[in-house]
Amino acid sequence: MSFLASANYSPWALPAMWLVSISPHFLAVGLFDSYRAKGTPKWNNASPRQQWTNEHFKSAKISKTAQDMILRAEGAQSNGFENLAFFAVAQLAGNVAKLPASTLNTFAASYLLSRLAYNAAYILITDDTASKLRSILYLTGVFLNSSMFIKACNVLSKSVL
Repeated sequence: MSFLASANYSPWALPAMWLVSISPHFLAVGLFDSYRAKGTPKWNNASPRQQWTNEHFKSAKISKTAQDMILRAEGAQSNGFENLAFFAVAQLAGNVAKLPASTLNTFAASYLLSRLAYNAAYILITDDTASKLRSILYLTGVFLNSSMFIKACNVLSKSVL
């Protein structure tokens, strides 16, 4: 019996997805503090959303290239949290339908891997043509969530009849 079929580990994917979603923010904060010029303002947690203004970047003397990477990291974080609910509900539907552990675990692992790759692509890709990879990775997650819903709905609709 394979690891993926041995037990249902898929509920652990929900806190893991939260960590995948928040991690770009921690990267952005670290980048901000590492790219700022000496003697300029550090990251200020008292007003975190104000950190990403042009004025704040200027006062910290952060290059345009570094600013763009920081803002892309913040965008990756926002997108992760925007998609967390879709993933959680798809995961819940699969568990309610009592899909096999191997299906639930494979879905959860595949989704988390697609989101990690998405974060990396979002943060690192600066070229418009290459950014299409990010869109493909995003759509991979949408496909995975939709597939889980379809599998769950198929099982649940048979149990209702």
